[in-house]
Amino acid sequence: MLYLVLVVIFIITLYLFSQKRPKNYPPGPYGLPIFGHLLQLGPSPHITLLKLKEKYGPIVAVDFGSYPAIGISDYRILREALAHPSFAGRPNLNVFQHRSRDVIARGLLFTEGRQWLEQRHFAIKQLKALGYSKTSIETTVQAEISDFLINLKADCNRPMSIRTRFHAPVLNILWALIVGERDTTGEAAMLFKICTESIEEHNGLASLCMFIPWFSKIFPKLSGLDEMNKNLGPLWAFFEKYIKDHQSTFIPGQVRDFLDAYIQEIQNTTDPSSSFYKEVGERSMLSTLLDLFFAGGETTANTIHWTCLYLASFPKVQKRLQDEVDSVIGNSRLPALTDEISMPYTCAVIQESMRFTALIPLAIFHSTTQDVELKGYKIPANTMVLMNVYSALHDKEYWGDPEVFRPDRFLDDEGKLIKHEPMVPFCPGKRVCIGEVLARNELFLYITSLFQTFSISTDPANPNPSLDPIVTWIQMPPDHHLMFTQRNS
Repeated sequence: MLYLVLVVIFIITLYLFSQKRPKNYPPGPYGLPIFGHLLQLGPSPHITLLKLKEKYGPIVAVDFGSYPAIGISDYRILREALAHPSFAGRPNLNVFQHRSRDVIARGLLFTEGRQWLEQRHFAIKQLKALGYSKTSIETTVQAEISDFLINLKADCNRPMSIRTRFHAPVLNILWALIVGERDTTGEAAMLFKICTESIEEHNGLASLCMFIPWFSKIFPKLSGLDEMNKNLGPLWAFFEKYIKDHQSTFIPGQVRDFLDAYIQEIQNTTDPSSSFYKEVGERSMLSTLLDLFFAGGETTANTIHWTCLYLASFPKVQKRLQDEVDSVIGNSRLPALTDEISMPYTCAVIQESMRFTALIPLAIFHSTTQDVELKGYKIPANTMVLMNVYSALHDKEYWGDPEVFRPDRFLDDEGKLIKHEPMVPFCPGKRVCIGEVLARNELFLYITSLFQTFSISTDPANPNPSLDPIVTWIQMPPDHHLMFTQRNS
Protein backbone atom coordinates (compact mmCIF):
# COMPACT_ATOMS: atom_id res chain seq x y z
CA MET A 1 0.00 0.00 0.00
CA LEU A 2 2.77 2.43 0.97
CA TYR A 3 4.60 1.61 -2.24
CA LEU A 4 1.49 2.43 -4.28
CA VAL A 5 1.06 5.76 -2.49
CA LEU A 6 4.69 6.70 -3.20
CA VAL A 7 4.29 5.80 -6.86
CA VAL A 8 1.16 7.94 -7.13
CA ILE A 9 2.93 10.89 -5.44
CA PHE A 10 5.86 10.49 -7.79
CA ILE A 11 3.65 10.46 -10.90
CA ILE A 12 1.65 13.47 -9.70
CA THR A 13 4.83 15.38 -8.92
CA LEU A 14 6.27 14.68 -12.36
CA TYR A 15 3.00 15.75 -13.93
CA LEU A 16 2.88 19.00 -12.00
CA PHE A 17 6.48 19.81 -12.85
CA SER A 18 5.88 19.09 -16.53
CA GLN A 19 2.84 21.39 -16.52
CA LYS A 20 4.83 24.25 -15.01
CA ARG A 21 7.65 24.15 -17.54
CA PRO A 22 7.39 25.37 -21.14
CA LYS A 23 8.78 23.17 -23.88
CA ASN A 24 11.96 25.22 -24.27
CA TYR A 25 12.72 25.33 -20.56
CA PRO A 26 16.42 24.77 -19.70
CA PRO A 27 17.54 21.12 -19.49
CA GLY A 28 18.51 19.44 -16.25
CA PRO A 29 18.68 16.14 -14.36
CA TYR A 30 15.65 14.36 -12.94
CA GLY A 31 14.85 15.35 -9.39
CA LEU A 32 13.10 13.59 -6.54
CA PRO A 33 9.52 14.15 -5.43
CA ILE A 34 9.29 16.67 -2.58
CA PHE A 35 13.08 17.23 -2.42
CA GLY A 36 13.64 18.20 -6.05
CA HIS A 37 17.42 18.38 -6.53
CA LEU A 38 18.31 19.43 -2.98
CA LEU A 39 19.99 16.14 -2.13
CA GLN A 40 21.79 15.92 -5.48
CA LEU A 41 23.21 19.44 -5.19
CA GLY A 42 24.84 18.52 -1.90
CA PRO A 43 26.61 20.82 0.58
CA SER A 44 28.38 22.82 -2.18
CA PRO A 45 25.72 23.45 -4.86
CA HIS A 46 27.94 25.95 -6.71
CA ILE A 47 30.42 23.13 -7.40
CA THR A 48 27.64 20.73 -8.43
CA LEU A 49 26.22 23.31 -10.85
CA LEU A 50 29.64 23.59 -12.49
CA LYS A 51 29.69 19.82 -12.98
CA LEU A 52 26.15 19.87 -14.38
CA LYS A 53 27.27 22.54 -16.84
CA GLU A 54 29.45 19.96 -18.58
CA LYS A 55 26.38 17.88 -19.47
CA TYR A 56 23.51 20.36 -19.66
CA GLY A 57 25.16 23.67 -20.52
CA PRO A 58 25.55 26.96 -18.60
CA ILE A 59 21.82 27.27 -17.83
CA VAL A 60 20.51 24.21 -16.01
CA ALA A 61 17.11 23.45 -14.48
CA VAL A 62 17.07 22.35 -10.86
CA ASP A 63 14.36 22.32 -8.23
CA PHE A 64 14.89 23.42 -4.65
CA GLY A 65 12.22 21.39 -2.93
CA SER A 66 8.92 22.78 -4.19
CA TYR A 67 10.60 25.80 -5.81
CA PRO A 68 11.46 25.56 -9.54
CA ALA A 69 14.88 27.05 -10.18
CA ILE A 70 17.61 27.52 -12.76
CA GLY A 71 21.35 27.81 -12.21
CA ILE A 72 23.50 30.10 -14.37
CA SER A 73 27.19 29.14 -14.58
CA ASP A 74 28.65 31.45 -17.23
CA TYR A 75 29.93 34.95 -16.48
CA ARG A 76 28.59 36.45 -19.73
CA ILE A 77 25.08 35.10 -19.19
CA LEU A 78 25.38 35.99 -15.51
CA ARG A 79 26.04 39.65 -16.34
CA GLU A 80 23.18 39.67 -18.84
CA ALA A 81 20.71 38.28 -16.30
CA LEU A 82 21.91 40.55 -13.48
CA ALA A 83 21.36 43.60 -15.70
CA HIS A 84 17.82 42.53 -16.70
CA PRO A 85 14.98 43.91 -14.53
CA SER A 86 13.00 40.66 -14.88
CA PHE A 87 15.71 38.84 -12.88
CA ALA A 88 15.72 41.34 -10.00
CA GLY A 89 13.08 39.59 -7.88
CA ARG A 90 13.47 37.50 -4.75
CA PRO A 91 11.92 34.07 -4.10
CA ASN A 92 9.06 33.99 -1.61
CA LEU A 93 10.79 31.81 1.00
CA ASN A 94 9.23 31.32 4.42
CA VAL A 95 12.55 31.91 6.19
CA PHE A 96 12.74 35.42 4.70
CA GLN A 97 9.28 36.14 6.08
CA HIS A 98 10.12 34.57 9.41
CA ARG A 99 13.20 36.71 10.02
CA SER A 100 11.06 39.78 9.27
CA ARG A 101 8.39 38.67 11.75
CA ASP A 102 5.76 39.35 9.10
CA VAL A 103 3.65 37.60 6.47
CA ILE A 104 6.02 38.90 3.79
CA ALA A 105 9.73 39.67 3.75
CA ARG A 106 10.75 43.17 4.79
CA GLY A 107 13.92 45.22 4.52
CA LEU A 108 16.57 45.41 1.80
CA LEU A 109 17.98 41.99 1.00
CA PHE A 110 14.97 39.73 0.52
CA THR A 111 12.30 42.06 -0.89
CA GLU A 112 11.30 42.92 -4.44
CA GLY A 113 9.10 45.33 -6.38
CA ARG A 114 8.08 48.67 -4.93
CA GLN A 115 9.08 47.77 -1.37
CA TRP A 116 12.63 46.89 -2.45
CA LEU A 117 12.96 50.00 -4.64
CA GLU A 118 11.76 52.25 -1.79
CA GLN A 119 14.06 50.72 0.78
CA ARG A 120 17.07 50.61 -1.56
CA HIS A 121 16.64 54.20 -2.77
CA PHE A 122 16.28 55.43 0.80
CA ALA A 123 19.28 53.46 2.12
CA ILE A 124 21.60 54.60 -0.69
CA LYS A 125 20.53 58.24 -0.32
CA GLN A 126 20.93 58.32 3.46
CA LEU A 127 24.18 56.37 3.62
CA LYS A 128 25.69 58.70 1.03
CA ALA A 129 24.48 61.70 3.02
CA LEU A 130 26.20 60.24 6.07
CA GLY A 131 29.43 59.94 4.11
CA TYR A 132 29.77 56.16 3.81
CA SER A 133 31.01 56.36 0.21
CA LYS A 134 33.30 59.33 0.75
CA THR A 135 36.67 59.82 2.34
CA SER A 136 34.81 61.31 5.31
CA ILE A 137 34.28 57.76 6.56
CA GLU A 138 38.05 57.26 6.43
CA THR A 139 38.60 58.90 9.83
CA THR A 140 36.04 56.58 11.45
CA VAL A 141 37.64 53.50 9.89
CA GLN A 142 41.16 54.60 10.82
CA ALA A 143 40.16 55.21 14.45
CA GLU A 144 38.59 51.76 14.66
CA ILE A 145 41.65 50.15 13.10
CA SER A 146 43.96 51.94 15.55
CA ASP A 147 42.05 50.54 18.53
CA PHE A 148 41.94 47.11 16.92
CA LEU A 149 45.71 47.06 16.35
CA ILE A 150 46.34 48.00 19.99
CA ASN A 151 44.18 45.08 21.15
CA LEU A 152 45.84 42.73 18.68
CA LYS A 153 49.32 43.64 19.92
CA ALA A 154 48.40 42.30 23.35
CA ASP A 155 47.94 38.83 21.84
CA CYS A 156 50.74 38.80 19.29
CA ASN A 157 53.74 36.44 19.18
CA ARG A 158 51.63 33.38 19.92
CA PRO A 159 49.16 31.34 17.85
CA MET A 160 45.60 32.60 18.25
CA SER A 161 42.21 31.97 16.71
CA ILE A 162 40.92 34.84 14.57
CA ARG A 163 37.59 33.18 13.73
CA THR A 164 35.54 36.16 14.92
CA ARG A 165 38.33 38.61 15.66
CA PHE A 166 37.43 41.03 12.87
CA HIS A 167 33.68 41.15 13.44
CA ALA A 168 33.61 43.68 16.29
CA PRO A 169 35.76 46.37 14.61
CA VAL A 170 33.93 46.02 11.29
CA LEU A 171 30.52 46.10 12.99
CA ASN A 172 31.54 49.19 14.95
CA ILE A 173 32.00 51.11 11.70
CA LEU A 174 28.52 50.09 10.57
CA TRP A 175 27.09 50.82 13.99
CA ALA A 176 28.54 54.34 13.93
CA LEU A 177 26.72 54.99 10.64
CA ILE A 178 23.45 53.46 11.82
CA VAL A 179 23.10 54.77 15.38
CA GLY A 180 25.82 57.40 15.56
CA GLU A 181 28.06 55.67 18.10
CA ARG A 182 30.36 52.71 18.62
CA ASP A 183 29.17 49.57 20.35
CA THR A 184 31.51 49.95 23.31
CA THR A 185 29.87 47.06 25.21
CA GLY A 186 30.61 44.49 22.51
CA GLU A 187 27.00 43.28 22.76
CA ALA A 188 26.32 43.68 19.04
CA ALA A 189 29.36 41.60 18.08
CA MET A 190 28.46 38.93 20.65
CA LEU A 191 24.87 38.61 19.36
CA PHE A 192 26.17 38.56 15.81
CA LYS A 193 28.57 35.74 16.68
CA ILE A 194 25.77 33.65 18.22
CA CYS A 195 23.57 34.07 15.15
CA THR A 196 26.30 33.22 12.64
CA GLU A 197 27.34 30.13 14.60
CA SER A 198 23.71 29.00 14.65
CA ILE A 199 23.52 29.37 10.86
CA GLU A 200 26.69 27.31 10.48
CA GLU A 201 25.44 24.59 12.82
CA HIS A 202 22.12 24.12 11.01
CA ASN A 203 23.39 24.76 7.50
CA GLY A 204 22.31 21.48 5.89
CA LEU A 205 18.93 21.33 7.58
CA ALA A 206 18.33 25.01 6.81
CA SER A 207 17.90 24.02 3.15
CA LEU A 208 15.00 21.77 4.09
CA CYS A 209 13.61 24.53 6.29
CA MET A 210 13.72 27.07 3.45
CA PHE A 211 12.67 24.99 0.49
CA ILE A 212 10.35 22.44 2.09
CA PRO A 213 8.27 24.73 4.35
CA TRP A 214 6.28 21.99 6.07
CA PHE A 215 9.54 20.43 7.32
CA SER A 216 10.16 23.33 9.71
CA LYS A 217 6.57 23.21 10.94
CA ILE A 218 6.71 19.50 11.74
CA PHE A 219 10.32 19.51 12.99
CA PRO A 220 11.02 23.03 14.33
CA LYS A 221 13.89 21.86 16.55
CA LEU A 222 15.51 19.58 14.00
CA SER A 223 15.28 22.21 11.25
CA GLY A 224 16.97 24.84 13.39
CA LEU A 225 13.92 27.13 13.28
CA ASP A 226 13.56 27.14 17.06
CA GLU A 227 17.26 27.93 17.40
CA MET A 228 16.95 30.76 14.90
CA ASN A 229 14.06 32.26 16.86
CA LYS A 230 15.98 31.91 20.09
CA ASN A 231 19.04 33.69 18.71
CA LEU A 232 17.24 36.34 16.69
CA GLY A 233 15.11 37.34 19.68
CA PRO A 234 17.92 39.06 21.64
CA LEU A 235 19.18 40.69 18.43
CA TRP A 236 15.72 42.12 17.69
CA ALA A 237 15.51 43.35 21.29
CA PHE A 238 18.94 44.95 20.95
CA PHE A 239 17.84 46.88 17.85
CA GLU A 240 14.48 47.82 19.39
CA LYS A 241 16.25 49.34 22.39
CA TYR A 242 18.19 51.71 20.13
CA ILE A 243 15.10 52.49 18.06
CA LYS A 244 13.12 53.48 21.17
CA ASP A 245 16.01 55.61 22.42
CA HIS A 246 16.18 57.40 19.09
CA GLN A 247 12.41 57.87 18.91
CA SER A 248 12.39 59.50 22.35
CA THR A 249 15.23 61.93 21.51
CA PHE A 250 14.50 62.57 17.83
CA ILE A 251 14.01 66.19 16.79
CA PRO A 252 12.36 66.58 13.34
CA GLY A 253 14.77 68.05 10.81
CA GLN A 254 17.85 67.22 12.88
CA VAL A 255 19.10 63.89 11.52
CA ARG A 256 22.03 62.49 13.49
CA ASP A 257 22.38 59.07 11.83
CA PHE A 258 20.69 56.45 9.65
CA LEU A 259 18.18 55.54 12.36
CA ASP A 260 17.07 59.15 12.72
CA ALA A 261 16.65 59.42 8.96
CA TYR A 262 14.47 56.30 8.96
CA ILE A 263 12.31 57.57 11.83
CA GLN A 264 11.83 60.86 9.99
CA GLU A 265 10.86 59.01 6.80
CA ILE A 266 8.20 57.02 8.69
CA GLN A 267 6.80 60.21 10.24
CA ASN A 268 6.66 61.93 6.84
CA THR A 269 4.99 59.03 5.00
CA THR A 270 1.23 59.35 4.45
CA ASP A 271 0.77 56.72 1.71
CA PRO A 272 -0.75 53.56 3.30
CA SER A 273 0.74 51.40 0.52
CA SER A 274 4.30 52.53 1.28
CA SER A 275 6.77 50.28 3.09
CA PHE A 276 7.52 53.28 5.34
CA TYR A 277 3.92 53.70 6.51
CA LYS A 278 3.34 53.51 10.29
CA GLU A 279 3.66 49.97 11.75
CA VAL A 280 4.77 48.51 8.42
CA GLY A 281 7.52 51.12 8.36
CA GLU A 282 8.67 50.13 11.83
CA ARG A 283 8.83 46.44 10.86
CA SER A 284 10.71 47.40 7.69
CA MET A 285 13.14 49.44 9.79
CA LEU A 286 14.00 46.45 11.97
CA SER A 287 14.54 44.21 8.95
CA THR A 288 16.67 46.82 7.19
CA LEU A 289 18.88 47.15 10.28
CA LEU A 290 19.29 43.38 10.37
CA ASP A 291 20.15 43.32 6.66
CA LEU A 292 22.79 46.04 7.00
CA PHE A 293 24.17 44.34 10.08
CA PHE A 294 24.58 40.90 8.51
CA ALA A 295 25.45 41.83 4.92
CA GLY A 296 27.94 44.52 5.88
CA GLY A 297 29.54 42.85 8.88
CA GLU A 298 29.79 39.22 7.86
CA THR A 299 31.14 39.73 4.35
CA THR A 300 33.86 42.29 5.10
CA ALA A 301 35.06 40.58 8.28
CA ASN A 302 35.37 37.21 6.57
CA THR A 303 37.18 38.67 3.55
CA ILE A 304 39.80 40.20 5.89
CA HIS A 305 40.08 36.85 7.67
CA TRP A 306 40.55 34.94 4.40
CA THR A 307 43.20 37.42 3.23
CA CYS A 308 45.18 36.94 6.45
CA LEU A 309 44.98 33.17 6.00
CA TYR A 310 46.12 33.36 2.36
CA LEU A 311 49.08 35.64 3.09
CA ALA A 312 50.14 33.48 6.04
CA SER A 313 49.99 30.46 3.70
CA PHE A 314 51.84 32.27 0.88
CA PRO A 315 54.65 34.23 2.59
CA LYS A 316 56.24 35.42 -0.68
CA VAL A 317 53.01 37.23 -1.55
CA GLN A 318 52.93 38.72 1.95
CA LYS A 319 56.53 39.94 1.68
CA ARG A 320 55.88 41.63 -1.65
CA LEU A 321 52.78 43.35 -0.28
CA GLN A 322 54.71 44.53 2.80
CA ASP A 323 57.50 45.88 0.59
CA GLU A 324 54.92 48.01 -1.23
CA VAL A 325 53.38 49.15 2.07
CA ASP A 326 56.82 50.11 3.40
CA SER A 327 57.74 51.95 0.20
CA VAL A 328 54.53 53.96 -0.17
CA ILE A 329 53.36 54.44 3.43
CA GLY A 330 56.30 53.68 5.69
CA ASN A 331 55.69 53.14 9.40
CA SER A 332 55.15 56.67 10.72
CA ARG A 333 51.48 57.08 9.76
CA LEU A 334 48.30 55.12 9.15
CA PRO A 335 47.42 54.06 5.60
CA ALA A 336 45.01 56.40 3.80
CA LEU A 337 42.66 55.91 0.86
CA THR A 338 44.81 58.27 -1.22
CA ASP A 339 47.58 55.64 -1.03
CA GLU A 340 45.52 53.16 -3.03
CA ILE A 341 46.40 54.61 -6.44
CA SER A 342 50.11 54.06 -5.68
CA MET A 343 49.71 50.47 -4.46
CA PRO A 344 48.67 48.26 -7.40
CA TYR A 345 50.08 45.04 -5.94
CA THR A 346 48.16 45.46 -2.68
CA CYS A 347 45.00 46.10 -4.69
CA ALA A 348 45.76 43.01 -6.78
CA VAL A 349 46.11 40.91 -3.61
CA ILE A 350 42.72 42.11 -2.37
CA GLN A 351 41.15 41.40 -5.77
CA GLU A 352 42.69 37.92 -5.88
CA SER A 353 41.51 37.24 -2.34
CA MET A 354 37.93 38.07 -3.32
CA ARG A 355 38.20 36.01 -6.51
CA PHE A 356 39.82 33.01 -4.86
CA THR A 357 37.32 32.95 -1.99
CA ALA A 358 34.10 33.58 -3.95
CA LEU A 359 32.62 34.54 -0.60
CA ILE A 360 28.95 34.36 -1.61
CA PRO A 361 29.17 31.61 -4.24
CA LEU A 362 25.52 31.68 -5.36
CA ALA A 363 24.86 35.33 -4.48
CA ILE A 364 21.56 35.94 -2.71
CA PHE A 365 18.87 34.00 -4.56
CA HIS A 366 17.16 35.92 -7.35
CA SER A 367 13.74 35.26 -8.86
CA THR A 368 12.04 36.16 -12.12
CA THR A 369 9.33 38.80 -11.77
CA GLN A 370 7.67 37.86 -15.07
CA ASP A 371 8.02 35.38 -17.91
CA VAL A 372 11.33 36.08 -19.60
CA GLU A 373 13.57 34.61 -22.30
CA LEU A 374 17.29 33.99 -21.70
CA LYS A 375 19.54 32.61 -24.44
CA GLY A 376 16.53 31.09 -26.19
CA TYR A 377 15.12 29.45 -23.06
CA LYS A 378 11.72 30.38 -21.64
CA ILE A 379 11.90 31.12 -17.93
CA PRO A 380 8.47 31.44 -16.24
CA ALA A 381 7.71 34.09 -13.63
CA ASN A 382 8.56 33.17 -10.02
CA THR A 383 11.42 30.87 -11.03
CA MET A 384 14.26 30.99 -8.53
CA VAL A 385 17.58 31.92 -10.14
CA LEU A 386 20.94 30.77 -8.78
CA MET A 387 23.60 33.21 -9.95
CA ASN A 388 26.71 31.03 -9.77
CA VAL A 389 29.24 33.73 -8.91
CA TYR A 390 31.76 31.01 -8.07
CA SER A 391 31.65 29.80 -11.69
CA ALA A 392 32.62 33.28 -12.91
CA LEU A 393 35.43 33.71 -10.40
CA HIS A 394 36.75 30.19 -11.08
CA ASP A 395 36.13 29.94 -14.83
CA LYS A 396 39.02 27.74 -15.98
CA GLU A 397 38.66 28.79 -19.61
CA TYR A 398 39.10 32.45 -18.66
CA TRP A 399 41.50 32.37 -15.70
CA GLY A 400 43.62 29.38 -16.74
CA ASP A 401 44.62 28.40 -13.21
CA PRO A 402 41.68 29.52 -11.02
CA GLU A 403 42.67 27.22 -8.14
CA VAL A 404 46.03 28.97 -7.77
CA PHE A 405 46.32 32.08 -5.57
CA ARG A 406 48.13 34.43 -7.97
CA PRO A 407 47.63 38.21 -7.51
CA ASP A 408 49.75 38.97 -10.60
CA ARG A 409 46.80 37.96 -12.79
CA PHE A 410 45.38 41.41 -11.93
CA LEU A 411 48.49 43.29 -13.14
CA ASP A 412 49.67 44.01 -16.68
CA ASP A 413 53.28 44.02 -17.88
CA GLU A 414 53.72 47.55 -16.55
CA GLY A 415 52.40 46.64 -13.10
CA LYS A 416 49.08 48.42 -13.58
CA LEU A 417 45.76 46.97 -12.45
CA ILE A 418 43.70 45.02 -14.96
CA LYS A 419 39.90 44.83 -14.95
CA HIS A 420 38.48 41.36 -15.62
CA GLU A 421 34.92 40.89 -16.87
CA PRO A 422 34.28 37.75 -14.74
CA MET A 423 35.13 39.67 -11.52
CA VAL A 424 31.62 39.89 -10.08
CA PRO A 425 32.06 39.48 -6.29
CA PHE A 426 29.54 42.26 -5.60
CA CYS A 427 27.04 41.08 -8.24
CA PRO A 428 26.74 43.99 -10.70
CA GLY A 429 23.40 44.97 -12.16
CA LYS A 430 20.04 45.93 -10.74
CA ARG A 431 20.76 44.56 -7.25
CA VAL A 432 24.43 45.45 -6.95
CA CYS A 433 25.57 45.56 -3.33
CA ILE A 434 24.95 49.04 -1.91
CA GLY A 435 27.89 48.64 0.46
CA GLU A 436 30.50 47.93 -2.23
CA VAL A 437 32.32 51.26 -1.87
CA LEU A 438 32.47 51.05 1.92
CA ALA A 439 33.58 47.41 1.77
CA ARG A 440 36.39 48.12 -0.69
CA ASN A 441 37.59 51.10 1.38
CA GLU A 442 37.55 49.04 4.58
CA LEU A 443 39.40 46.16 2.96
CA PHE A 444 42.18 48.41 1.69
CA LEU A 445 42.63 50.22 5.02
CA TYR A 446 42.48 47.03 7.11
CA ILE A 447 44.83 44.96 4.95
CA THR A 448 47.44 47.70 4.61
CA SER A 449 47.28 48.53 8.34
CA LEU A 450 47.54 44.89 9.41
CA PHE A 451 50.57 44.11 7.27
CA GLN A 452 52.20 47.45 8.03
CA THR A 453 52.09 46.49 11.71
CA PHE A 454 52.42 42.69 11.69
CA SER A 455 53.86 39.76 9.85
CA ILE A 456 51.38 36.90 9.92
CA SER A 457 52.43 33.26 9.89
CA THR A 458 50.72 29.91 10.30
CA ASP A 459 50.68 28.01 13.58
CA PRO A 460 53.90 25.93 13.87
CA ALA A 461 51.69 23.07 15.08
CA ASN A 462 49.68 23.31 11.83
CA PRO A 463 51.95 24.93 9.22
CA ASN A 464 49.67 24.09 6.28
CA PRO A 465 46.12 24.94 7.38
CA SER A 466 43.22 23.89 5.20
CA LEU A 467 41.91 26.47 2.75
CA ASP A 468 38.68 24.52 2.26
CA PRO A 469 35.74 26.72 3.27
CA ILE A 470 32.82 25.99 5.55
CA VAL A 471 29.91 26.53 3.16
CA THR A 472 26.82 28.27 4.53
CA TRP A 473 25.25 31.19 2.65
CA ILE A 474 28.84 32.38 2.52
CA GLN A 475 32.15 30.51 2.36
CA MET A 476 33.49 30.87 5.90
CA PRO A 477 37.16 30.30 6.77
CA PRO A 478 37.87 27.11 8.71
CA ASP A 479 38.78 27.51 12.37
CA HIS A 480 42.54 27.69 12.76
CA HIS A 481 45.28 29.62 14.55
CA LEU A 482 47.61 32.25 13.10
CA MET A 483 50.60 34.01 14.63
CA PHE A 484 50.89 37.81 14.51
CA THR A 485 54.43 39.14 14.98
CA GLN A 486 54.87 42.88 15.42
CA ARG A 487 57.10 44.42 12.74
CA ASN A 488 57.73 47.92 14.08
CA SER A 489 57.96 49.31 17.60
